[in-house]
Amino acid sequence: MMLFALGIAVFILGAAADFYTSKRVLVDSTGYKEANPIIRWLMEKEGKRTALAAIKVIVFVLLLLIGVPWWMYAAGGIVYGAVAYRNYRLWQKTS
Repeated sequence: MMLFALGIAVFILGAAADFYTSKRVLVDSTGYKEANPIIRWLMEKEGKRTALAAIKVIVFVLLLLIGVPWWMYAAGGIVYGAVAYRNYRLWQKTS
């Protein structure tokens, strides 16, 4: 149970970092666009902030419904963290 909680925590932290840095780069800055075409389409339909939050919630709920092991949540959080780092680097270029 403790490892499951750890996996969830890593996922949530990574997703939150990705949301924040994506928002800073895509909403608060100019000249950058979302690299993922599916999310870019969703942003055009629903707005950037809504799409950024919705995709993270959808992924989290799908993982819960599927019942993946703890380490998959942690892996997802690490991937989100890597994306957040890339976003942070782009954000620094515009600051």
